[in-house]
Amino acid sequence: MDLVIHRNCPSCGAPIEVLEADRLIKCPYCDNHNYMAGPTLLRCVLPDRIPSQVSERDIRYIPYIRFKGQVYYQDSSQLQYKIIDTTQLGVDCKGCSQSLGLRPQAMKIKPVSADLKGKFMIGGDKVEAIRTQVTRLLSVGRNKRHQQNGDHTYIGETVSVVYLPTYIQDGAIYDGVLDRPMAQLEENVDIKGKLKEFRDDWHPRFLSTICPNCGDSLHGEHDSVVLLCFNCERVYQESNGRFVGVDWSVIRSMSKETIFLPFWRILIQINGLLTTFGDLLRLTNQRVTVPGKSAKDDLSFLVPGFKLNPKTFLQSAVSHTLVQHRIPPSVVSMEDNMHPVTFPVAEAEQALGVVLAAMSMNKRMLFKSMAGLSFMVRRYELLYLPYNRHGNDFVSDLTGRAIPSHVLRYSRSL
Repeated sequence: MDLVIHRNCPSCGAPIEVLEADRLIKCPYCDNHNYMAGPTLLRCVLPDRIPSQVSERDIRYIPYIRFKGQVYYQDSSQLQYKIIDTTQLGVDCKGCSQSLGLRPQAMKIKPVSADLKGKFMIGGDKVEAIRTQVTRLLSVGRNKRHQQNGDHTYIGETVSVVYLPTYIQDGAIYDGVLDRPMAQLEENVDIKGKLKEFRDDWHPRFLSTICPNCGDSLHGEHDSVVLLCFNCERVYQESNGRFVGVDWSVIRSMSKETIFLPFWRILIQINGLLTTFGDLLRLTNQRVTVPGKSAKDDLSFLVPGFKLNPKTFLQSAVSHTLVQHRIPPSVVSMEDNMHPVTFPVAEAEQALGVVLAAMSMNKRMLFKSMAGLSFMVRRYELLYLPYNRHGNDFVSDLTGRAIPSHVLRYSRSL
């Protein structure tokens, strides 16, 4: 479940609500659109009921790390996956609650700002610690001889920090949200030297959604990681605080009820040795017959550029990668019903090993050799493929595989 953040419009300052994963901020008051540049760790704070006699400068904000994403791992000779959504204490603090429970979802949380005069507790790399804990939990009950170091791959992660306001009184640390004692001070670790004030670089940086080429407005949806210019028909993604162009094209369809779903076509080399489509078929032991000319095509993967649940994500990536030799010529032409790109290319590159494992007909053998494989990305482009509506499903012209409309809708909240 996405957190709802109550913030001010970057342009006019009006109060607006955005979701945790939102990148494109659309203000209903001034009608301005601003894009949040990344990577930026979202930092929010819970509302408090701290008594007025407590000085604002005496408030201590304790961080909780919210971690949401998909994890893929090897179990015996099978590829398994889970969706993880957890919030955990981000510092060593004896007596403090290990989780905020449902409070971040139920309360009006706001971004941290310079108006907060208190100090923030800091800790070590708790994100990696949470990964380790998730890995350990997934390993419970698994056969030890099938567990390997580094056999867990995290994809599509959203990481944010939610701060709990607290204060010290009568030798106890008080929960500022509930205004009641949480732990005795002597039971806690020494927090001196682990406090710091608000930093300006915690503020997210926003970009005006103006096309760098023609000056027209860029378009997208609240969770888009790629923006479109319909005037000059260019596509952009944010990189290092500016918009950069992305190579793209679309496969046209004759159907009137078509949605164009974005896929990242990533050209790669594996270990510098596997460079062609035929090499991929031999490595994964696929029983696929392709023309000799197609077998010599550059090695590429087609990975969904939109969020999907793990099962559908793997099915879509594998099926489209295996029929890439049947993809007709594409054109650079904006179409209606172009689905937003919500899965960035960096995440798609992280998923290459998982897709390769899912593609293999002999997973046990491939798992043994995965540790020795390295992927070198040569280039990438965005390819929009047509899916035609059949009842409540969208069906691919290329693979015949269907994606239910409700899967597309609900996957955006992953």
